[in-house]
Amino acid sequence: MGEPFIQAARRELREETGYSAEELIFLTKGPISSGASGEILTAFLAKGLQYTGIIDRDETEHIEILDIPVLDLVPALSLLQEQGNLVDLKIYGLIELAKRHLAI
Repeated sequence: MGEPFIQAARRELREETGYSAEELIFLTKGPISSGASGEILTAFLAKGLQYTGIIDRDETEHIEILDIPVLDLVPALSLLQEQGNLVDLKIYGLIELAKRHLAI
């Protein structure tokens, strides 16, 4: 079946963002689009982040890293939407799940 999800999450975090996490906390997993796709999303909260440098990023991926405090996430996402950026609605639910594991 391939590598364990948590190992894949650590690898993807490093490849996509250049960050390593001291701790990954499982949040949830489920279908990306019920009935329309068989793809499953598995989400983790990364804590204790340290920038270690981007390695092995696919050259076709264009990813912008935004450093936004947790309490400012929803207003920041609203601003992005007002500016014409599409924000996947699943993000809002994942933020709420992540808040349960943070001291805020």
